[in-house]
This record gives sequence, structure tokens and C-alpha cells, in this order.
Amino acid sequence: TERKKKTQNLIVCKSPPFLLAIMVTIFTAPYHGYQVLFSPFERNKIAFTGAVNYGISGNGALLIYERDEVGYKEFRRYPWKDGLFDVTWSELNEAVLVTASGDGSVVVYDQAQPNGPVTVLTGHTAEVSSVHWSMTRQEQLVVSASWDGTVRLWDPNAQVCVAIFTEHTGLVYASVWSPHLPHTFASVSGDGSIRLWDCSTPPNSIASVNASCGEVLSCDWSKYNEVITTFLMIQPTYQALGHFELLLHYLPELGGCLLNVFYLSRCMYFFLFQYLLFTGGVDCAVKLWDIRQLGIPLHVLMGHGQAVRRVRASPHDPNIIASCSYDFTVRLWNIGTGHLGGGLLDIIAHHTEFTYGLDFSLHDPGMIADCSWDQTIKLLTPVSIAPKPAV
Repeated sequence: TERKKKTQNLIVCKSPPFLLAIMVTIFTAPYHGYQVLFSPFERNKIAFTGAVNYGISGNGALLIYERDEVGYKEFRRYPWKDGLFDVTWSELNEAVLVTASGDGSVVVYDQAQPNGPVTVLTGHTAEVSSVHWSMTRQEQLVVSASWDGTVRLWDPNAQVCVAIFTEHTGLVYASVWSPHLPHTFASVSGDGSIRLWDCSTPPNSIASVNASCGEVLSCDWSKYNEVITTFLMIQPTYQALGHFELLLHYLPELGGCLLNVFYLSRCMYFFLFQYLLFTGGVDCAVKLWDIRQLGIPLHVLMGHGQAVRRVRASPHDPNIIASCSYDFTVRLWNIGTGHLGGGLLDIIAHHTEFTYGLDFSLHDPGMIADCSWDQTIKLLTPVSIAPKPAV
């Protein structure tokens, strides 16, 4: 009882130098965590989805927590008849959320309605593993990925399925909208592939690559769209092809200057972040991809001891990404450092079970939240990515 009353702990991140961070713990029993997300509208709200019995059988719930001057308190609890494996906030209405259910349904909630969902969208024939609301203003649509091997496109206002995408040959674990490219989303699957789709021209994918010999479990896009040079280490395979040939592809973005190409080929990589996609999977690797050149990853970040369950890109720094894993840890990476360690910043080991959910706060730079099968949510601002104090 005393342990549950205490919500703040001091943790040590395991990368040198050993860094201290203040952590808030929220207990979610009886639900084992699958995803946690900060609200994009309200600084003090987070949403959590989970399931009893680790999601193998039994019910689940959507829990919404609100922070006041004392700490985080439960604001809404929406039990559901099956496990809930993902959640996405509406990009149009701060009160609306959509969840992915183990019974194959996509469930829509409105916080103004405290007693249950407002809409249940059906069509998938197996567990829904991922849901994501479009991040551009061109469309207000939701994509859902399912273990039935399909991705479905939904209009939540009309309450209809708009399109079905069927090229994957394995379980589909995630489908995520690009924040920059209209109508475009990426999906990853147990068949080891990444596929890119344009929902304005269904049902065929516009690009694909066999990204791994094992299952790919997660993907996310860079939140930035400017042209940036970085000291990111380029894959040896690209070096074998020749930096010069590779960088000629980016000549228009280099201002058409061959001198720039020659200089950058020696020490830098130059790209538009809007084309950068991150993936994680059972090969324990976090991979970086330029979607214009999908054949080979730009870089592979190694270090996790078990499958990478989720990857997230920072909304505040184009070089910072986070990953969580079945090895119970969260890792923070700086892809712009250029050294062979892949820019590992921190190994945060504060869970005692699989770490499933992960998110960056849009409102508080450097703050992250994660959740685990150990029935806890952790919120913290690691020193390694915290805003630097003004001098």
C-alpha cells in the first residue's frame, strides 16, 4: 500500500555518464500495458490501453489520466470485452480517441460520453494491432493494422471502411501516417516487409522492401521536414556502392553543387527528414530508411537484447529517437552523432516485464512515457534529452 502511494522515484539511466531523472509511476493493475500516448491537445492528459492476462484472454480497457497539482488521477475508464492493443488521439477533436481491439474491432470513444464507446467499426477478422489518425489536414481518416494480414482505411465520421490493403502475407503489426506527405502511410508486417501506400490510389502499394529476415513490429516517421545535414554514419553497403553515386541522387537538394556532394561524401549524410522512416523488429535492431531509396537501410542501431516492440521519433529534435523492447528497457538514440555506437544516449531499465508502449510529449520537450506488462506507466524527462538551461 505504501509503495502504491509513492508516485515519484529517482532512477538511474544506465549509459555513461550515469544520469539522474525524476520519474512518475502510475499503476494500471489489473491491466498489462500495451500503449500509452500523450494528448496532442491537452498537456496534462495521457491515454493508456491494456489487457488482463497479458492480452492472451479476457477483457481490456482504455484508461485516461489527468494531471493536477497533486499528480496523475484517473479521469475516464472504459472497460472493453477484449484486450485493447493500441490507441490514437483524434487530430481534429481533443475529446475523441480510437482503440485497436483483440476482437477485430476499431472502437471510437468520446470523453464527453463516460459510459462507453460512441462507435464500433467492424471488418477485421483477427486482432487489430495498430490504429493511427491521419496527421495532415488533407484527410481525417484512421488506418488500422490487423493480424488478419490487412490494413483498413476508415472514415470515423461516416463510420465506414473506405479501403482495404491486402498485399502483406503475414500479420500486420503497425500502420502509421506520414506527418508530411498527404495520403501516405507505411505498414510493417510479420512477413518482414515495409510497404508504403497512397490512400488516394488504392489498393496497391507504391513501394516495398524486405526489411528483415524476421518480423517487423513497429514503424514511425520523422516529425521534421527541413533539409538537414547530419554526421550520421552511412551503412557499409552504401560505402561499397560509392558515396559519390549515392549522393548524386540528392544533388538537387544540395543546391546542384558537386563540391557539396564531394565534401559530404567524406563525412556527412544529407537528406530531407520528411522522407525518413524508422523501424524495429525481432532482429533486435532499429533501422533508418530513406523511403526514396528503400533497398538498403541508411543505418542500423544495435543494442537491444530482445525484439524491438516500438520506435518513436522526437517531435522536438530531428536527431532523437526512442525504442522499447522485450528486454524490459527503453533506449534513447542520437542519429546525428556519427560514431559507431549508433549514438546511444541512454538505456533506461525501470520495468520488470516486456516494455510495449512508448511516446514523446508534444508539450514538454524531453518528456517520455512508456508502459509495460508489469502494470505500470512511467513518465520521465531523462537528462540526456532534457532541454538545456538558458545561459
